[in-house]
Amino acid sequence: MYRDGAVFVAGSAHLDVLAKITGDEVAIDKIGHVVIEIGGAACNIATNLAALGLKPRLLTAMQQDSPYSGIITANLRANGVDVRVVHHDSMQAAVFSAHIGLDGEMLSAVSSMPVETAIFQEDVVREAMTGARCAILECNLSGVVLNQLAQIAHELSIPVFIASVSEEKSLRVMDIHYPLAAVFMNRRESSYFGRRVAASTQLPVIADRIGCALVVSRDKDGVTVVQEGDEIHVPPSALPENVHTLGAGDALLAATVAHHIFGEMGIADGVKKAVSFAASIIGKPNCNAGQGHAIEEALISLDRMATRDVMTGLINRRAGEKILSNAHEKALLTSALYSVLMVDIDHFKRVNDAYGHDIGDETIKTVADVLSSTVRGIDAACRWGGEEFLCILQGADINTAAAVAERIRTTVELAEIPVVGKVTVSIGVATWCATAPDAAHLVKAADQGLYEAKQKGRNRVVVADVKCAGVNLAEVALG
Repeated sequence: MYRDGAVFVAGSAHLDVLAKITGDEVAIDKIGHVVIEIGGAACNIATNLAALGLKPRLLTAMQQDSPYSGIITANLRANGVDVRVVHHDSMQAAVFSAHIGLDGEMLSAVSSMPVETAIFQEDVVREAMTGARCAILECNLSGVVLNQLAQIAHELSIPVFIASVSEEKSLRVMDIHYPLAAVFMNRRESSYFGRRVAASTQLPVIADRIGCALVVSRDKDGVTVVQEGDEIHVPPSALPENVHTLGAGDALLAATVAHHIFGEMGIADGVKKAVSFAASIIGKPNCNAGQGHAIEEALISLDRMATRDVMTGLINRRAGEKILSNAHEKALLTSALYSVLMVDIDHFKRVNDAYGHDIGDETIKTVADVLSSTVRGIDAACRWGGEEFLCILQGADINTAAAVAERIRTTVELAEIPVVGKVTVSIGVATWCATAPDAAHLVKAADQGLYEAKQKGRNRVVVADVKCAGVNLAEVALG
């Protein structure tokens, strides 16, 4: 949207734990829906600015070596925010926890904002502010830091906008001794601030006390702008019923600043254009215009890193051993059958020697793809090591296991591999029986079947000679 859209933002980035009540609000232990997202006033503002086409630089402080810090920082960068993080060893995790009532109103909240203990070096602040068209500061920062940042912005001739963030923290505005362009509050914050500071809840009196424009969001009653003695009411956009408005104030601020500074219009006109953007945030679980579900995606990614083979995407050996152990325990408790297939690529060393390891890797991936698409949905295909794979077939008797193995063998034989052309696999099959002492015994039996398949000329399936209750399972499968 804007070519020179750099904006300096300073404040909090933290976890949002939002609980929307669906049961009885009178109960202490309430029933409801809980989401965990990434938020924080500065985080939301910066993310919204990026969504509006600007280039936000976020200065914040986080706990050193915390996985939460890493997830939050990665999410901000993925959403287009230039993050400047000062880390502190002693900092606690930053969390905002809110209870939201049936009507969408916030009943209570508890916040742990260790960013308010942060001290920023002057050279770090000046570097981040250089070239910015404006600065947005939020009151999770201490009064001392707010004043420090406002002073530097004043020296650089950068207009400063303030987000008050909560009733008590709104009082920190009075610690700033440098000119401000505007202060953004919600209805509760302005009322609290007025009673404590201005001896009046009248908005013109409050605006006169802070000495700049005042923008007060009043949720479903719209927005009031007070500037140079004029009080302007901006009606809201159409809002859905019974949804929370958390994050709407941050969105209003971001969009107003964008239109005011970069669209070169008055603050009141900027607010008029910003209300529709703010309305688009209302009811969203992540309270900003960025990509949500960041915590879930990070956990999924970590789980995948811990359980999946990087090259093939198959389950790795460690996770496969766990699945195998669970299958064996279930068999002991319920006599539920399971089978294993040991699969090995024939003459794989020749492929590596003739075409190089890159083509060898492509060959492994092709066979892995066949396994993924051929085994049943309830089964697990694991990369066991090198060019060797293990398939764990849940509830499969020896005949089913042999049929699956044969399907894998023929599908691999038909597959085309770049440069190499065709490869084949040999497969050993073994099925659980009550005399098997552990899962490793079954894997060893399948491995013996694989060895026999190799000895008999490769590209074949051999069922291990496992005897259970006097029945030769190999004979049953080969009929």
